[in-house]
Amino acid sequence: MLTHRLIKRVELEHETGAWVEVRMPSFSILERAREVRSRKAMALMSGVDLQALKGLSSDVEQQAAPADAYDRAVLLQACMVAWSYAEPLTPDNVAELDEQTVGAVIAVLLPSESEDTRKKG
Repeated sequence: MLTHRLIKRVELEHETGAWVEVRMPSFSILERAREVRSRKAMALMSGVDLQALKGLSSDVEQQAAPADAYDRAVLLQACMVAWSYAEPLTPDNVAELDEQTVGAVIAVLLPSESEDTRKKG
């Protein structure tokens, strides 16, 4: 499926009448978002004692949400195509979105693995 044709409107339940339209991410957008997230994680890890973290890694991996593997800013910039706000849809304005709005949009762009599993099984 070509994702540029798959547009979804996200009704923002926490803001009456507000909405955001997104195009679903292609594999290349998802890869770019994973790469950016990985680079940021590696930068944070520089100078950290990796031996001390070995015991923690399996616990952290089990608790991490699938969306945590992606850079949210990359996804929002690449996938948001329109919104109901009076301000224009620009990178600076996207960066000003509140956490609840970002969460609602990301939930549509990256359905959880449990939802995917339920649909398949």
